Amino acid sequence: MSEFVALFTTSTRTKGRNGTFGSFYGLMFFLTLGLLLSPFLTLMAQEPLNQHTNIELEKKLFLLQYPFSANRDYLFITKDSFDFPENSKRKFWFSKKLCDEDLAIVNHKNYYIAVNPLINYQKMYSSNTAVNYYQNTRGIQIKFLLRNSIAFQSVFYENQALFPDYINAYMQQHLVAPGQGATKIFKETQHDFSQSQAVFLARIGNNIVVHFGHGKNFIGNGYRSMLLSDASFSYPFIKINYTKRHWQYSAIWTEYNQFYYKYYAKHYKKNAAIQLLSYSPVSSLNFLFFQSINYKTMNNEGRTYPWPLFIPLPLAQIAFYGLENENNALLGLNAEWLIKSYVKIYSQIAIDGYDKTQTAYQAGFFIPDITNNRINKLQISFRVEFNQAFENIYDSEDSIQTYNHYNEALAHPLGNNFSEFLIHSIIDYRNLRFTFLYNSYLAKNKPISLLYTYKQFLDVDESTSNTRVEIAYLFNKKTNLQYFGGYYIHRSTGYDNTKYFSVGLKTSISNNYYAF
Repeated sequence: MSEFVALFTTSTRTKGRNGTFGSFYGLMFFLTLGLLLSPFLTLMAQEPLNQHTNIELEKKLFLLQYPFSANRDYLFITKDSFDFPENSKRKFWFSKKLCDEDLAIVNHKNYYIAVNPLINYQKMYSSNTAVNYYQNTRGIQIKFLLRNSIAFQSVFYENQALFPDYINAYMQQHLVAPGQGATKIFKETQHDFSQSQAVFLARIGNNIVVHFGHGKNFIGNGYRSMLLSDASFSYPFIKINYTKRHWQYSAIWTEYNQFYYKYYAKHYKKNAAIQLLSYSPVSSLNFLFFQSINYKTMNNEGRTYPWPLFIPLPLAQIAFYGLENENNALLGLNAEWLIKSYVKIYSQIAIDGYDKTQTAYQAGFFIPDITNNRINKLQISFRVEFNQAFENIYDSEDSIQTYNHYNEALAHPLGNNFSEFLIHSIIDYRNLRFTFLYNSYLAKNKPISLLYTYKQFLDVDESTSNTRVEIAYLFNKKTNLQYFGGYYIHRSTGYDNTKYFSVGLKTSISNNYYAF
């Protein structure tokens, strides 16, 4: 059986320390029940947001010339297109489980269930201080496939950590761990945080896919996205996707929230409607139109849901409200061009007003394998990217309506008013993996408007760079279980330079972004 979560979205949750089980999940229960009873469902696999897995799968998509890869969390192709063999050739049970298989498996002709432990235990040793940083994560992953008709994944994490100073400063300002939810302080400087996750996935007929849960979405072809990325915390959403020949259309409804001063204070909620319209005149060229509107659905009298929120037509909501309404709108365009199935050139532009200061853009190129399959078992990916956002994009006069969720930006993690240059490369040879990441950015009057009130700024002119060099031995590709060591450098005019070495053992099925 092919691995049904080969393309499965991660970093989602249901309830726990950071969430509640409300009416939204009641709706999901009935949708799930309806999907289970439908005889017309066929499974499609969904891409995980782990960067390394993305690169492996994008290489396969290059070969297949799949045109709609910008809708990254929503890459659906038949599971038979991928080769993830389940039967290990190893003789011993322990070596099979360690290196090739899910830990616990129920493999029936009508269903497939798998359970895996998740860990991230690492020690970080800094040359700047005698304090030893650490992260201790324990978790569990459950995967389920029913008659090639519906897929489900649930993940739970429990974390304790003491992070380097620049990450700790980010957490104190934003009141959350980067992309991982609210934290509780213990022993004065250490953080305790957890999250639980769940995503359902099914296809109806030949053209319609339904995807819902508590998760993240990523729109674009880059390491970053100026439209919608997976850098913030997960959120409830329902997505309906329709594909017909050269066209693909997606409608997404989500709920975002934020809080002030502490997590257990009042949460301010807003709902968003997102539409994606993608067109590929040829398989090597794709244009994606993006529209998102954050609706003000919470006031002193309770919650209200305006009827345009539910219009699933591109441009209809913008035509109704415009770009300068209290319901904060964001328009964007993503373009990608595949050159000889070898190099991808991509770009984005985003606007939320009529002034230059309300724009953002991205340009980059990506090679999934420099060797182009010429060297057996060797794969070298390489990416160069430039991102810039001007000072007023993503903002709103009403701080609750800014383009954020859980006190973090929904697009680029730096928010706005910055320019960034980035290089990312991964080298795989057999079970060895080498990762290199470098980014450098300049932020003028770095905004905190995405957090609290409109037009407040940290009065800095900050130049920052991050360098990450990591080498790992990969035990198991099902969960990316790996023993690793890395060297990390953070240079900034705002903080003392941070250099630290890290060693540990981890499973890696989702992205965490610390290059800010």
